[in-house]
Amino acid sequence: MVQTLNAGAAPWWSVHSHRRSTAQPEAELSAGERSGFGSLSRLHGSAKDNNEMVELQRIRMKDEIREYKFREARLLQDYTELEEENITLQKLVSTLKQNQKPCSYHCRGSHSLMAWSDWGQHQQRVEYEGLKHEIKRFEEETVLLNSQLEDALRLKEIAEHQLEEALETLKNEREQKNNLRKELSQYITLNDNHISISVDGLKFAEDGSEPNNDDKMNGHIHGPLVKLNGDYRTPTLRKGESLHPVSDLFSELNISEIQKLKQQLMQVEREKAILLANLQESQTQLEHTKGALTEQHERVHRLTEHVNAMRGLQNSKELKTELDGEKGRVSEEEAHDYEVDINGLEILECKYRVAVTEEKYNKSVENYTEEKTKYESKIQMYDEQVTSLEKTTKESGEKMAHMEKELQKMTSIANENHNTLIQPRMSW
Repeated sequence: MVQTLNAGAAPWWSVHSHRRSTAQPEAELSAGERSGFGSLSRLHGSAKDNNEMVELQRIRMKDEIREYKFREARLLQDYTELEEENITLQKLVSTLKQNQKPCSYHCRGSHSLMAWSDWGQHQQRVEYEGLKHEIKRFEEETVLLNSQLEDALRLKEIAEHQLEEALETLKNEREQKNNLRKELSQYITLNDNHISISVDGLKFAEDGSEPNNDDKMNGHIHGPLVKLNGDYRTPTLRKGESLHPVSDLFSELNISEIQKLKQQLMQVEREKAILLANLQESQTQLEHTKGALTEQHERVHRLTEHVNAMRGLQNSKELKTELDGEKGRVSEEEAHDYEVDINGLEILECKYRVAVTEEKYNKSVENYTEEKTKYESKIQMYDEQVTSLEKTTKESGEKMAHMEKELQKMTSIANENHNTLIQPRMSW
């Protein structure tokens, strides 16, 4: 076996010699390609430089032509003005000659016929020059209008050509999309068949001892596969539904724009809903802050009433102590000392209570002022937020109205284009 393989195989030196012989032309070809690429790059650079020079010359020539056209228009305007002045002067000369005609008739007598003939010829010449000037002006206007008409026809041809190209490209794209959809549907159907065949082939041996395990295994296997089949079949039906060709091309053009506008409208509606939710939250917070402020006002009012009552009690106790002191002066000294001490303790207690209540009152007033300023700042902030949210809702409403108008315009344009496409088909 080894001998037959060695006999059938080529010697190793022949293989190496063949590799060398094939490597040399590759190296030569690579060197030739490098030289060719170098020459091509040089030619490309020179052509690029020439193109830039020609482009600069073209721009300069365009500027010169524009300047010459401007000069020509200005000279033509000056020429027309001079011709008009010449015609007016000739008319003045003719009127002056007409005014001098009776004098020349009385003076010369015999030359009256010649004067009449000269005057008539001069007047005819003036009228002829005026008519010639008008004809020239009309010819220039006709030339200008013809040039504008030619430009418009050229632009019309270009637009028609571009429209035809766009229609052809759209037609090709539609055909490609339909072909791709067909291929995708075929591929999905093949995958469905393959999966169903593989599921049918996966059959396990049924044992009498463990029937429940086999059922469980079959259920575990068939469950996701059935789900996969359902996932594949639903897009096939959708694709099959979308395989029907669209009636016209402009509807395909406008579908994407209409979808974009609808998406923008949905986004604006979402933003509007978010802004309305924020507005409601801010209103609820504002109501809570107002309720807290009213509670603080009521609390401060109660504290002020309590302090006033304590001050009234203090004043009444002071009056009572004064009356007791006057009575004690008449009585004995021990009773006097005892009553004074009792009254002094009560006075100290009242003063202490009054001081405590005053401190509480001052603290409550400070807290009230702080909370009032804080809640007022919050209310101002919420008012600003409400105004900004109202402004944004107004802007979003205006934007929605504008988008609806654009959508209506696009639908009207699509309907017009559809009608324009249907009319030639009906005529055909």
